[in-house]
Amino acid sequence: MNPYARHVEAYLEALSKLMRDADPSRAEAVNAVKTALEARGIGPIAPMRTKEAYKAELCSLYAVAKRGLGLNLNDYPKLKELFGKEEACEEAYLKLCEGLKGERLRGALRMGLRLTALGFEEEERFLKACEKLLPPHALNNALRFYAALKVAEEIARNKVKTREELTALRHAQPVKMGRDGMVTPSEALTLAVAENVFGLKLNPSRGGLTAG
Repeated sequence: MNPYARHVEAYLEALSKLMRDADPSRAEAVNAVKTALEARGIGPIAPMRTKEAYKAELCSLYAVAKRGLGLNLNDYPKLKELFGKEEACEEAYLKLCEGLKGERLRGALRMGLRLTALGFEEEERFLKACEKLLPPHALNNALRFYAALKVAEEIARNKVKTREELTALRHAQPVKMGRDGMVTPSEALTLAVAENVFGLKLNPSRGGLTAG
């Protein structure tokens, strides 16, 4: 089971709407993806459902358009213009450009996260990009969220039945990533990511994980 199946459906719906629009704006694109995600009870690939997180989902739309559908944006001028920033973010991410700062840095890693989560790029590239581009404290925060996201994916696949399994997986995930306990996600963060991204409201108890 692909835990992002509903996300991909939402992205395709939003892209279809934008492609029918004569002159789509970035604000319209953000609204289209937000509406499509909310209709499915899911959220952006981010720690919280914030305005900025929905803006970052333009990276997901771009990734699905180019990598998923195989569109050559040169053949779609309005999409080419719409996703100009995302195209630059992808280039910066793939080249792991030195000296990235501020919004360019955040944009490159936002793109990298979504390319990785959606299966278009290898995880190791994303981990190396984080290590290369982020200072220690920001690196730990980014990897902690990523570890929580990976555990939340397993919850979405219905592979985590008990609180004990959740705890074991939370501690195992940093090891799978080749990292140490410094990036082990808390239970609270993991469940928040499961709810915010996949729409799963869970109550941990000694008896297991129950819908809340």
